Amino acid sequence: MHIGVLKPCPASMLRYYLDALIPVLALVASLLLVRILPNGLIEFISSWARYVPPLRSLKPGELKVIAISWPLLLGYGAIKWLSRSSFKLAVYYALTITIPEVAVYLGYLPNNLTSRTFIYCSVSLVASAAVEVVRRNYVYEVSENYVSLKSGVISRRERVIPYNKVTDVVLERGPLARLLGYGSLILLTASGLGTGSDGALALVIKGLKELGLSLGGFRSVRKVRYGPEDCLYGIRNPEGIRDFLLNRLTNLPKGKEAPLLTNQGGGNLDEEFLEEIKASLNK
Repeated sequence: MHIGVLKPCPASMLRYYLDALIPVLALVASLLLVRILPNGLIEFISSWARYVPPLRSLKPGELKVIAISWPLLLGYGAIKWLSRSSFKLAVYYALTITIPEVAVYLGYLPNNLTSRTFIYCSVSLVASAAVEVVRRNYVYEVSENYVSLKSGVISRRERVIPYNKVTDVVLERGPLARLLGYGSLILLTASGLGTGSDGALALVIKGLKELGLSLGGFRSVRKVRYGPEDCLYGIRNPEGIRDFLLNRLTNLPKGKEAPLLTNQGGGNLDEEFLEEIKASLNK
């Protein structure tokens, strides 16, 4: 018996859309900083750009904007890399910078700020569209005895989590999620699903180990970590789904399938509960 198919709501993917639009936002921020910061400070910050062949032929105002936008973009990518143990965003931002410079060098684009702005906007729009495609391919099926997490656009991935493997259910809701009525349910298991180590610390530890250095009495701290691939991410009516899951976990004998609960009137309590959740999801 299935409650239905759930997907992340668009608002829950806001940070991913923002990551995709960072090249344009960095360009806008650099335009504002050029106007706000003292000219002497701007000259100092942008002095390095005069040694880059494609940039030194730009107009002074355009040179300053590009010279500020690059550190903003690469710095944000580095922060994301360290915080998530993933270099995909850093590579994306580096490519966003490299593509127009290569095109200018080969003569396919004029060497000015307008052409670079066009490339930044185009890349950001394509990346935002890709985020939306990925969001639509996250599919969560909540059934009577298990939860299925499906993801992937080209290659599909499915993770099935039986209720007898779940040790706890965590509901994550930030201020925006509470305001817009969505949330994420993390299913914790004994195998470590739903938890992870600190990303930046993991990179440091890995690097030290590769150098043959020992960390002595270091102990890794596990934290509740979640993403669209590993939990019921950004779903509507998370409280109703959580209550259903807790209902199943509470009445689940170890090593057996979840029994159907019956009420005193002879009806099927689980089926009635499922119908209530289905009705709330369809609102």
